[in-house]
Amino acid sequence: MAVTGQPREAVPLRALRYAFGVFLVAAGLFLIIVVVTIVDPGGGLSGIWAGKERAFHDLLRHQVLIAAGFACLSAAMLTAAAGWWRRRRWSRWLGVAIIAADLAGNLVTLRSDAASAALGIGIDAAILTWLLLPVTAGVFARPRPAEHPG
Repeated sequence: MAVTGQPREAVPLRALRYAFGVFLVAAGLFLIIVVVTIVDPGGGLSGIWAGKERAFHDLLRHQVLIAAGFACLSAAMLTAAAGWWRRRRWSRWLGVAIIAADLAGNLVTLRSDAASAALGIGIDAAILTWLLLPVTAGVFARPRPAEHPG
């Protein structure tokens, strides 16, 4: 039995889907750089922490744990990206979990860095809303068997 393609999606929805896929790849790759800077502080990539030296030194207090956590997050984001480009339903839910975790992190930092956290909360809320919309879920629906004429 032949299988039809994915449901046709509107151009704005496709643009958002592509943008989120690019975000997942870029963030996953950036996290690899972060892990390298934590494992090798003072190395050639440590310049990414310019202006955030205090935060970097706070991370170094738990160097192994933090590096492992960021490595796992990178793996999750790159895995989500791989499924996202193939329109796998599980990748949408992994994306929801990643953004929800970021939202929780922004809520925690709201007291110490209100402006940055508030911006993050707004962005996370918008992305979560979009990910949970039925129209977004429909793009990740299972393909339906095609009808054979005759």
